[in-house]
Amino acid sequence: MRTKTLLLTAALAAAGAASAMAQNVYSVNYVGYANINVNHGFSAVTQPFKGGPRTVGELIVNAPNQLNVYKINDNGTSESDSWDPADGFWGNSGDNTTAMTINEGSGIVIYNAGSLFAITFVGEGAQGTGANAVQNAIAPGVVVRASKIPQGGLLTTDLGLHPAHDLTTVQLEPDGVNSRNLNYDFGIGAGGPDGWVDGEPNIRLGEAFFVISQGESWSREFSVN
Repeated sequence: MRTKTLLLTAALAAAGAASAMAQNVYSVNYVGYANINVNHGFSAVTQPFKGGPRTVGELIVNAPNQLNVYKINDNGTSESDSWDPADGFWGNSGDNTTAMTINEGSGIVIYNAGSLFAITFVGEGAQGTGANAVQNAIAPGVVVRASKIPQGGLLTTDLGLHPAHDLTTVQLEPDGVNSRNLNYDFGIGAGGPDGWVDGEPNIRLGEAFFVISQGESWSREFSVN
């Protein structure tokens, strides 16, 4: 799931009428796209933008390989669907669409039986500060999460997830990298510093991951203004 291209463009619009412009008050929205490569085997992906297509049937059209797609909901239920290029449709729907959605800040797991292919994601980037900071609550148990802001990086240092509970665990999918570390535990230090026990997870743009925890708050301030 390597990032091939990320293009962000800022669209400036005056916030209000001429009086607001006189005060140099602006509203800045940024939009963009990302081509995310899906490797052979298991990958976990997200739609990293607000708006834009969110159903799997809209995002994955005419994939060249057989795919199995899985979604785990916060209430413990799961969904699955499959794509066969020989048939040209999603198995649970009987046509070329599927109702399975990628929720903001969450993701799906894809098993790709063939070679690498790309999914193009488009939309608007999330942002907010102070009381309007970008929120992504992590429910207790096993859930799938992803950055709501279209960025990759170290999960705490760059993406702002600071676990508050001992033994919070993050699990990644192999994503075509055989030597990749897949399990990361966060420890609340007993006489030592809090932190990731075996290194900090490095999350790629457009990548989702599993979180096993007692429940965490993920709040991040981000603005392009």
